[in-house]
Amino acid sequence: MFPAYEKGGSLYAGPCRNIPLLELNPSNIDGALRRGLEQNHLITYLGLRFVWTRQHSKNLVILDDLQKIGDPLADACIAEILASGELKRGGDFLESVEAHASSHPSSSCSDLLAFMSRPPDFEVDEDAVEKGKLLFLSLLPISSLALLHLSLVGGFSAPQINKTLNSTGYLTNSNPKSVRLRLFETFKMISDAMTASDFDGPNTSIGGLSPTAINSITKVRLLHAFVRQNLLKKPQTVGIPINQTELIVTSLSFSQNVLLGIESLLGSPLPPQNKSSYVHLWKTISHYIGITSPSLISSPICSTVSLETILITLVRPDRTSEIAAATVLEAVSESPPFKWPRGIHTKICRKVMGLDLSAALGISTSNVTWKVNIRFYIILSLLKIYSTLVSYIGPSYFSKLNGRISRAIMSDIFSDYKTFNGVRGGNHNEKLKRMEEVLEGGKIKRERRFGTVKVWAGAIGFAVGGYIIIRKLT
Repeated sequence: MFPAYEKGGSLYAGPCRNIPLLELNPSNIDGALRRGLEQNHLITYLGLRFVWTRQHSKNLVILDDLQKIGDPLADACIAEILASGELKRGGDFLESVEAHASSHPSSSCSDLLAFMSRPPDFEVDEDAVEKGKLLFLSLLPISSLALLHLSLVGGFSAPQINKTLNSTGYLTNSNPKSVRLRLFETFKMISDAMTASDFDGPNTSIGGLSPTAINSITKVRLLHAFVRQNLLKKPQTVGIPINQTELIVTSLSFSQNVLLGIESLLGSPLPPQNKSSYVHLWKTISHYIGITSPSLISSPICSTVSLETILITLVRPDRTSEIAAATVLEAVSESPPFKWPRGIHTKICRKVMGLDLSAALGISTSNVTWKVNIRFYIILSLLKIYSTLVSYIGPSYFSKLNGRISRAIMSDIFSDYKTFNGVRGGNHNEKLKRMEEVLEGGKIKRERRFGTVKVWAGAIGFAVGGYIIIRKLT
């Protein structure tokens, strides 16, 4: 499935000599699961290749049980404010919860705010959390491409999750501008989560996350609970929407899949310590988003096994998957900030997802011209050059620069109205108009030009400084 798996399989695969091979596809996989997958068999599915272990079997049972659980704490909180009538149309979820908690100290709203204001019950390595943020932000041009083309587009390969997205119109709206707005809203939450622990002042962080990050995560958690309660009222809803398993899928999409996407685009593995730090960051974020089983995503190995188990159990690309993937690719094509043609996005998807899953999602290069192919390889080369510059100049410099640019863009887009993250209703047309003004205006161009000048100035300074040092030593 992912090119990152092609050289040696998963972290559990090891040497594959004399290991029984089991080739699975969407037509025979459900039957194989009913019969039971045997341990120490080499599994191939949609291009993914790994050895099925005892831990995979354990995860299979755990994830099945977790599909029956939502988010009890946030669900009770939303039920309270809806019953009290304190949530007005277009009102902010978090503001309503804070207001209810102040007048009802023993309420579920108070319990949720208390939960969000204390460190997790597992040990948080705040240094690792900061290094995880550093990795994402320093490689932002690469990590954002992995986020879009693998985490989001690739995520449509799970029809069970698509049902929730379709029922809310999230990322499947026929209006490309609405889809782009939803993408920016998703990125805003991640951008907020990546802010430095001292972003809001010294000694204000909670579990290594800034108050800005906690507030944004809380709004998303409350939004999940609100959508869950609305969907459960509909007779056609089967099971628990946005359940614990689906939350874990989302967490892995933003953590493990981003790492796999970065490695695929760069064509080389990331340092193990960097990967561990990034996974630990998302383990911490996942705790606050409402995930109750952090052990499934506690390390790169655990995350890999969980991801492989989820792919075997949930990934069944169908027609809804193709439509959702095509909708997002169409929405981002020829649009700011890059204004790349659809062929470029198609090539990136096939690069990070692999050919099998791309084909299952209907992502084809049949209409990609030779000019687009050349442009795609130039983009890949530039990304690798950028990664080299980050290594030589230092990730801290690029992390601060990219963080400032992304926050400037997000604050411009979302400054004049409350975002969808935590808001019911609101003037959607005003949101779209504001987004287009920012993207088509000069703000991004100025920020990118300023960033480019600083990058090249740093690179030239580094080269000149190195030359002077070498001359003095010789």
